[in-house]
Amino acid sequence: MMIRKQNINTQPARRKERRSSDSTEENGNHTEEPQHRSSQSPPNIGVGQERLKSLNKRIQWKRDEIKEVLWSFTYIKEKILRENYKEAYKLWGERNPVTRMNMDGKAFLNQNNYSSKAKRITAVEIDEIKENITYKIGDDREENRKKE
Repeated sequence: MMIRKQNINTQPARRKERRSSDSTEENGNHTEEPQHRSSQSPPNIGVGQERLKSLNKRIQWKRDEIKEVLWSFTYIKEKILRENYKEAYKLWGERNPVTRMNMDGKAFLNQNNYSSKAKRITAVEIDEIKENITYKIGDDREENRKKE
């Protein structure tokens, strides 16, 4: 049986220090900056860190939210007689000011297309939305006639 000798003179690998342009003073002297390993969290992250992790997760759309999206698109389509996603997004934002505040118009359009193609809402519910809109548009027209 042969025993291998271990090299006693081996030194642990040295890490290269990264120097940023901000860490060098005008005279060329290197100022010390605290460096953190990837396993350590930066010192400025404290309270609420768990909440931030949960915000990055996808939030599933609820049935009522999908109905609101379809309602907004259908209302704009009936009132303007063409689809305009920017107007529908604006209307939806006015009706739901605190729901999905980080969403833009394109994401709103994508959600409408997905919910329509995937048939997330039944045909009966879509008919109810359309019926609701015809009454709403009719009421708006009557109010405009009374004002004149």
